[in-house]
Amino acid sequence: MECRHHIHGSHPGHGCKSHAGCIRLVPIFNHLEEEQMAKIGASVETLALQKGEILFRAGERDDTLYIIHTGKVRIYRLADSGKEQLVRILNPGDFTGELAVFQPGEIHENYAEALQDSTICRMKQKDLQAYLLAYPQIALKILRALAKMLYPLKL
Repeated sequence: MECRHHIHGSHPGHGCKSHAGCIRLVPIFNHLEEEQMAKIGASVETLALQKGEILFRAGERDDTLYIIHTGKVRIYRLADSGKEQLVRILNPGDFTGELAVFQPGEIHENYAEALQDSTICRMKQKDLQAYLLAYPQIALKILRALAKMLYPLKL
């Protein structure tokens, strides 16, 4: 079931009951059984961002895993000179916020901005950590994804 009506700024808890469609896109989750994906999807909230809207800013608390469902999001930082430095572009199935899983209370160092109208699924750290304990294969997939980011030509 796909959810597009739980938009940024609306009240948590109002929206779709299952976000398995979003979870299914992501390599760290798509190996799970349907029942497991549905369980994980139940803890996901969906945000709709318009082109140019900011998902998060540097200095904000980082306690969420963000999954791109539709659209594109750019991650960038500001140099001391004020010039923007592109970190990466996220496409459907990509995710960011993985540091929040391993470092509770972390602060964002970057900005995330929608390059086009986008649908973002988000999962809070406490929920993701519970799933890592219940389904250890997710942790291995996250480690592999992080390794690919660090060493893109070797894997």
